[in-house]
This record gives sequence, structure tokens and C-alpha cells, in this order.
Amino acid sequence: MSTPRQLHSEAMAHASKAVLAQSAGRSEEAADLFSRALGLEVQALRPLPLPHRVEPTHSVLCRSAATLALDCGNARLAEKLACEGLAGDPPPPIDDELRQVLAQAQALRQAPAASDVSAAA
Repeated sequence: MSTPRQLHSEAMAHASKAVLAQSAGRSEEAADLFSRALGLEVQALRPLPLPHRVEPTHSVLCRSAATLALDCGNARLAEKLACEGLAGDPPPPIDDELRQVLAQAQALRQAPAASDVSAAA
């Protein structure tokens, strides 16, 4: 069984490859890699029940997973993960970053879809 640290490292490796694929215009490959990274990061969060999670590790993993959820276009999951991180006791810099991710996720959820905008025009 992989440890949270191993899962996080593997997730970050996939995320790095996804950024490279995205910058090279390989959007399908990037989407797949971001999705894999998100799955691994969520797995890294789940080994211990909430009261036994250690800070700042837990909030850092939540921030990372929430950011990856945004990269995957899953604003609702990003909101949930950011809130989970904020529910702990994150240190101030991580708290600020979680709040930024939460704001981005909320803005994404409130923005009309591109198809909705073109249909209304």
C-alpha cells in the first residue's frame, strides 16, 4: 500500500507532465494526466479519519487536490476539497491559498457555460 507521501509525489509527477502536455497543445493527454493526478491526491487524503489528520499535511493535500480538481474542470469537487482543508487548522499561508481556490471554484460554478452564453445571444 502506498503512503500519502508516495501518492502525493506520484500525483505531482502526473501534474507536471500534464502542464507540459497542455503547453504543447496536447489537451486530451493533459486532461488525462490531470485526472490521474487528482485521483492519486484524493487517495492520499483518505488514509486517516478527520480527527486524526495531521496539519499542515492535511491542508496542503486538500489545497493540492482542490487545485487539481479545478484543472480537471470539476469546480464542485474543488469547493468540497478546499472546504475540507479549511475545516482543519491550516497555517495562515495555506489558509489563504485554500480560500483563493475556493473563490476560483465558486466563480467557475457561477459563470454561465460557454454554450449557455452562445445560446442566449
